[in-house]
Amino acid sequence: MRGINCINSISLVKLELFCFMLAIVFIPFHVIHKFMTVPVFDMGSKLSIYPIILGMVCYFYQAFKQRTTWIPNKYVYFVIFLFIVQFLSTIIGLFVFPYWNSINIDQFEKLAKLVSLIPNSDSILNKDSNIIGIIWLSIKIIIKLIFNFLTTYGCSLWIISLYIRCKENVFKYFYKGIIGGALLCSIYSIVEYIHLFGGIWASIILTKINPLLYDVASSHNWWPPLFYGNRVRSLFAEPAYLSTYLSIAIPVSMYYAMVKKTSNWLWKILPVILIIMILTTNSKTGIGILCAEFILTVLLLLSQFRNLISKTYLIKILRNGIWILFAVIIGLGCNSTLRDRYSIDYDVTNIQNNHVIILNVKNVGWMTWNHVENYQLTAAWYDKQWNSFGRVNTNIPRTMREGDSATLTINLPELSDYKKYSNVVIELQKSGPYETGELAGQGANKLTLKIEDGHLVPLKDLKNEVVDMSAIASTSNGSNQQRFGMMRVDYNIGKEYPILGVGGNDLKQAYIMPNIPDSLTHNAEVKLWIQSQNENGIFKSSFPVISEYSHQFAVYGLIGLIGFLIPSCYIILVLLRLHKKWLNIDQEVFWKVFFLAVGYFGLMVSFIAGTTMQLYLYWIMLGTMISLILYIKNETL
Repeated sequence: MRGINCINSISLVKLELFCFMLAIVFIPFHVIHKFMTVPVFDMGSKLSIYPIILGMVCYFYQAFKQRTTWIPNKYVYFVIFLFIVQFLSTIIGLFVFPYWNSINIDQFEKLAKLVSLIPNSDSILNKDSNIIGIIWLSIKIIIKLIFNFLTTYGCSLWIISLYIRCKENVFKYFYKGIIGGALLCSIYSIVEYIHLFGGIWASIILTKINPLLYDVASSHNWWPPLFYGNRVRSLFAEPAYLSTYLSIAIPVSMYYAMVKKTSNWLWKILPVILIIMILTTNSKTGIGILCAEFILTVLLLLSQFRNLISKTYLIKILRNGIWILFAVIIGLGCNSTLRDRYSIDYDVTNIQNNHVIILNVKNVGWMTWNHVENYQLTAAWYDKQWNSFGRVNTNIPRTMREGDSATLTINLPELSDYKKYSNVVIELQKSGPYETGELAGQGANKLTLKIEDGHLVPLKDLKNEVVDMSAIASTSNGSNQQRFGMMRVDYNIGKEYPILGVGGNDLKQAYIMPNIPDSLTHNAEVKLWIQSQNENGIFKSSFPVISEYSHQFAVYGLIGLIGFLIPSCYIILVLLRLHKKWLNIDQEVFWKVFFLAVGYFGLMVSFIAGTTMQLYLYWIMLGTMISLILYIKNETL
């Protein structure tokens, strides 16, 4: 009987390891279809939730049977402490919440459906709508907190328990999962690159594939988009998420390139592909990650230089360094080419009655304007606040390659008074079956005209500010305006409730609009978020979390922020304390620690402009890094 139980336990542990690997492979599929999402969990929209839940169920079953957790008590006690902090923050946040009067049943679809099943529901809705809404929200937030802890910090503890039981197998399955996911992303992106460089057949394929991956435009009526302009995003909903994922995938692929004894071309080319991918995301998050990881890599290599100079690994370092340099050159070249995919010259030949504009347009870029994709000039009148009126679209009648030109006539609505609308902006756009939207963000100039002395006259071609990944510190380029602005909003909320915050992201939503500065309300994306919340209510449409660090301060205060940082500080301190040992033990162990430490550091840097809830990556990495700490201690005893 004991033998049968032992066999069952071994089988379940193998199933757990397989679930662990599968959860890592599934990380890129982080926005699954709504019918597949697991309710209650914040992480329920990620495909990784399924293998993680299955693996944790197997773990709890074995832990219950054997009356043990296998997890060192200090880690369990810390997670319990952190849960108590967040639970207290939530309870206090519910008590001090100043917007209870705006809560009613209508803001909760499931609650409204339940109440509608009750006899005389109309009288209940009229009398007790606010009270029922308050009770429902309070219970929902507390239950959500419990389940979220189970699938985030609980997931990390589960991985630690796997290491205690399976030792180095955890790292083997971790590497297999990351490499498997990276290969999936690379294969997809080959088709994506062909699309970006004008391949119609690739656009057709992605038009079919992308709706299978996620519900297109399901959030705020535009996110995630079917395509992301001139930026690579692979299987992810947006480029910044791909950059976050590659913060780990690139170091792991480099580890394979350094330690794999088989001379396989895949281990050489995979890091090259991944580096090119992160550079062509044109993401500031991506360039921040690369810079941070490069600096740490140089420092660690310098600290180990004396040991490496006499080893065969020095040759591998130089060889892989050349491959990396090669990848960076190609990546930057592709980034520059894709950033200015479109280029157009305007020549206004005649303006009739201040509203009929005749002009020649010339394709001066390398991208062909294929007639199948329905290229247009879109034009509209604008007021001083740049609100548009009377938009008209004029089709470009034929395929135009570099150097081709065409004469077009734009017939705007005739105005009797030019006091309000005195500006005209003309720009290139696509409205074809595969991709739609203005192309100014991809390099195409805009043409501006203005009423002067009663006549509409052209001013100049306006070079639109394209997204530039090198403008990390800019407060206006690309998404930086709303990013820095919303971080400031989080800081202001946290400043009002500095100890324990406002009690979770759901409650935080009500505090955001009163703290948005006037300068930020003109940002196009923030406008959409404000409009969505005004139309749908506080809890039906939420502002996204922009930065994990400012978010932690706003929702759980200074104590919550410190609690979030403690695991990472602990990992850094232990690695520093044991550095003389792991820097001088077996080379393969050194590279294992080296690349995981570099990847984890890059991941933590990414949370300056990202969150732990975007992907399952942080929670898996946290458990893996604690396991690495235990591994180093065992290896150096």
